[in-house]
Amino acid sequence: MDNNGFDNVEMKETMKDSETSKKAEAEGEVSHYSEVNDAEQGSSTSPQLCTRPYAGMGKEELLKFSQTPGWRAARWICLLIILAGWCAMLGMAIFLIITTPRCLPWWQSAVVYQIFPRSFADSAADVDSIIGGDGVGDLQGIINKVDYLKNDLGINAVLLSSIYKSGGRDNGEDITDFTLVDDVLGSIDDFEELVQVLHDNDIKLILDFIPNHSSAHHEFFQKSRKVVAGTPDSDDDLKYQEFYTWTDAPEPNNWISLYSGSAWNCDDVADKCFLHQYSEYQPDLDLANEEVRAHLSDALERWFTRGVDGFNIRGVRYFHEAPDFTDEPVNADYISIGSNHSQYESLHHDYTAEYDGMSHSLLQTWRDGVFYKFSTAGTYRVMLTDSDSNTTYVQSYYGTSNDPGANLPMNFNLLEMGDPMGQGGTITGRELEALIRKWLDVMDEGNWPNFQLGNYGASRIASRLAPEYSKVANILLLTLPGTPICYYGDELGMENLQDLEYEQVKDLRAKTDPSVWQLKTRDYERSPMQWDATMNAGFSTSEDYIYLPVHSNYQQVNVAAQKEDEDSVLQMFRRLVALRSEYRALTTDTINFVASSDEVIAYIREIDIEKERFFIALNFGSIDSEVDYFHTGDGDSLPLQGSVVVSTDRGRESSRVELNKLHLKPGEGVVVLLDEIVHVGSGWWYKFFLPDA
Repeated sequence: MDNNGFDNVEMKETMKDSETSKKAEAEGEVSHYSEVNDAEQGSSTSPQLCTRPYAGMGKEELLKFSQTPGWRAARWICLLIILAGWCAMLGMAIFLIITTPRCLPWWQSAVVYQIFPRSFADSAADVDSIIGGDGVGDLQGIINKVDYLKNDLGINAVLLSSIYKSGGRDNGEDITDFTLVDDVLGSIDDFEELVQVLHDNDIKLILDFIPNHSSAHHEFFQKSRKVVAGTPDSDDDLKYQEFYTWTDAPEPNNWISLYSGSAWNCDDVADKCFLHQYSEYQPDLDLANEEVRAHLSDALERWFTRGVDGFNIRGVRYFHEAPDFTDEPVNADYISIGSNHSQYESLHHDYTAEYDGMSHSLLQTWRDGVFYKFSTAGTYRVMLTDSDSNTTYVQSYYGTSNDPGANLPMNFNLLEMGDPMGQGGTITGRELEALIRKWLDVMDEGNWPNFQLGNYGASRIASRLAPEYSKVANILLLTLPGTPICYYGDELGMENLQDLEYEQVKDLRAKTDPSVWQLKTRDYERSPMQWDATMNAGFSTSEDYIYLPVHSNYQQVNVAAQKEDEDSVLQMFRRLVALRSEYRALTTDTINFVASSDEVIAYIREIDIEKERFFIALNFGSIDSEVDYFHTGDGDSLPLQGSVVVSTDRGRESSRVELNKLHLKPGEGVVVLLDEIVHVGSGWWYKFFLPDA
């Protein structure tokens, strides 16, 4: 350090201060020594006080002393120590950032629970309410069951089927107002209470959204009819003609509705035909029309302001059709089901489904627009899409990094497990592995997978296979990579409704084609939730009317009974959800298959930078299986032993198993926490011991 920076004025002032200081300190020093001498005379045991080493030094002398080699070296050493410590802390911070797994967005780590509101829970009768106790599930009924969702299941998100104000034809899917709740289900106040209660319990809410069509009773369609008929109420209504697709009678082509019969309906008032890919009560909106898009975007925004955390966009593949109305080619492989109506499956839908990739531009517009607008830290708004498109189109649903689309295009591959009619079927381990790979293999890096075993349009998994496979199926769902979506009641092993009569049918698709309604109805998988063994399975207190019949096995298969049985499907489901929340290895997007056979599918779930590795083996076959997994793999072996953390057999949990002779009964599955780090398919295998020869 240098002294040359002092100017003359400062030097003079300093010297004066120094002289003054010296006099004062000299006097103080004499006094100091006097005190020392006095102390020594008073007591021979008093410690001798020494003068302070730099006492009396002025600023100039201190600065001069600080420039000695020893002090210079000391300062540099201290500075280097501080710098080295700072670098070490910076390096450690960078290391932790790189190696610590990132926190997953809520929709990636969540277990999503899908509810069909009309079938979940009917709130109790109330003198101030016209809906409670009426035999139909409602929003207050869901509110009453939030404790079950939170504490008995441990799920993180709820997906509700359509709740919008409707014309009452198709279970809420013939929408008359995209911004209001259907009167059958409750009110906006009920909805806002539901959002609040769910959020208070750390549960997100996702809604179905069906932009493809409206109800024929929607205000827009009624105005459109009048304009086409030449009798508009005002010139302002002329625009509504373009909200739907109209053409001169007769029907312009061979297009067929998803609900069977022609996709065109000739209106008596308008004297023209309108397009409906679903039923005649659900005319298609023209989603190329900017005002239609704007109206739907406003509806999404309205629900976001009410606290919705995301939407499942339904029917994406039907958003656009060929504008020249080209006939669709005949499906030569179609086998008649004996209906009086033309069937959707009898044609190849080259001009009405996934047409020209146009559907996905709307998803990207919403993703970049209203979804982005309402996505902030901690409140990301997720987009799902509900389409039965084959895997050829998967990537177009996800979009790209520059033009993102859906976060979770729903994966329906596992709905192919077993008999689609719900009459009991089988699937091999190899077939199951192929279904899983079919989706994962076409995903680009960075896309997030999802799986589901059932929904409101597919037979229940307990019926597609058999009730005794409910447990092993739930292990599969909750240990596959990505986000699992569980359909209500599957956590109990609920089965398809039996003994349904045509007079009880609510599904419009079945009513549209009555000659084959048993093949068409989706009411089988929509029966009321089985809460207990009381009247109506605890679903409703109504004595006069129930929306759909309750399954006859409700006294044995219900929530109350399974909560008391540690070996039940429900209790195993709960343990699996808890396991997922504890171990990151079960919430990654990767999977390593070990060895699949006619009976068993086996795989490993792991995360490279943590030690926990899980081995899952599930027997979907009809005979016992005993396999040596220890010597199975890509040129090497698994560890010899592991601990069973979850099993279809409660008594097997916490036990040790040897992987060179793992025995599984039909319908049995185990989740094993491995003893050592293992990576199947690539990388190193760490083996600390081998079995005796």
